[in-house]
Amino acid sequence: LAVLVEQAARALDADDFDIEILEMHHRHKVDAPSGTALLLGEAAAAGRGITLAGNDTRVRDGHTGVRKTGSIGFAA
Repeated sequence: LAVLVEQAARALDADDFDIEILEMHHRHKVDAPSGTALLLGEAAAAGRGITLAGNDTRVRDGHTGVRKTGSIGFAA
């Protein structure tokens, strides 16, 4: 799956397409995002030729303004 995410991220231009990683868990999960979500974020970042650190958006609640072009969003 990570290979497919990396390929898709490489193929879809950051100026036209956002990446959003959504995950859902049981109510007792205590950490977020999950390791799998982070793995997919790393793959997406690699496809875009960037690092995930500093290019991820983990909180978008309320009026947050325009999202930074090329950022990778997480909703967990």
